[in-house]
Amino acid sequence: MLPYLLYTTDPGRYGAYLEEKAAQVWSSLAEVAPLPEPQAFPSAPEFFRMRLELGVRWSGDRLGFVMFRPRPHPRGESPFVEVNTFRAASLPINAAMGALRELLPQSSELSRRLFEVDFLAVQDGEMIISLIYHRQLVEAGWHAAATILQGQLRDRGIRAHLTARARNQHLVLDIDRLTERYEVGGETYRLVQVEGSFTQPNAGVCERMLAFAQSAARDLGEGNLLELYCGSGTFTVALAPLFPRVLATEVSREATVNAQENLQMNQVGNVSLVRLSAQETQQALDGVRPFRRLQEAGINVADLGIGTLFIDPPRQGLRSEEARAFTARFGTVIYVSCGHEALREDLAVLSRTHKVARLGFFDQFPYTPHLETICVLRRR
Repeated sequence: MLPYLLYTTDPGRYGAYLEEKAAQVWSSLAEVAPLPEPQAFPSAPEFFRMRLELGVRWSGDRLGFVMFRPRPHPRGESPFVEVNTFRAASLPINAAMGALRELLPQSSELSRRLFEVDFLAVQDGEMIISLIYHRQLVEAGWHAAATILQGQLRDRGIRAHLTARARNQHLVLDIDRLTERYEVGGETYRLVQVEGSFTQPNAGVCERMLAFAQSAARDLGEGNLLELYCGSGTFTVALAPLFPRVLATEVSREATVNAQENLQMNQVGNVSLVRLSAQETQQALDGVRPFRRLQEAGINVADLGIGTLFIDPPRQGLRSEEARAFTARFGTVIYVSCGHEALREDLAVLSRTHKVARLGFFDQFPYTPHLETICVLRRR
């Protein structure tokens, strides 16, 4: 078995890493359900991560970036590894890391009690750098120092925006959001990504996931679409044009607002987006109780005629028999999984009523055990 790599890359053996991981996941899933031949979609072997969180460790005036070892680690071993270059992260992030190691120690305002630096980048190289502190910040002083640092970074060709966080504080120098552009099937989808919120870590693989989901919906989708756990609408904007109507639900208020913005930006007009949990959505469809949020949006769920379900649940999967029974009601299910153990448990139940029509593996996190899966289920 190849060793998992958290702090380095091994591009010469990347193909072997993906092949081994895909074989293990396929074998595990095949124990509970008949499977078609999977499609495996690789990542770039290096410089693929668009998100990165690094600890800061000081040695005198020298700043070092560190990543913490998974627990438990051997007694006496340092709990962190210094990573002053990180070839898994995008090239612009690596350039910013080098510049910050030089520039941050020059500013006592920016460096004092700094303990973490987070990066959020998009594919055109623009990024947000978030400085995280163990002290309360004086807003005017931090803004003045951050303005100087941002100018120094831009003089080096680093297109960065700065924010800061401390306890009960969030300071923004100019902006706290970026626009990512995904190229899928000849179309460009624009997605606003907000600093501090969930975003896809591997943009290249995300484009492949969107294309696969579109292909599945185009070939197997039926009726209208229900999307649970829609988040900020990454899949919603790509799938909505393939259906007459879409009901998308999300429990997070911030993600719902972000999704509305993304729908408007992409001129998607056939989506009804409502802040409901998966359980509340099921209750609404079953007529268990009315929801004011649906009424205010003018949505009559009884008239939707939903035939396709798109779900991207948390790592724990569907978890309950009730949720699995609800999922099994739909003719076509497109299931995005970030934890194959949970998918295995769900497939053991769903395969009684549905067959796996298509299976895709997506390497969001190369050199690690994690493998994103899209499983397309079709009612028998």
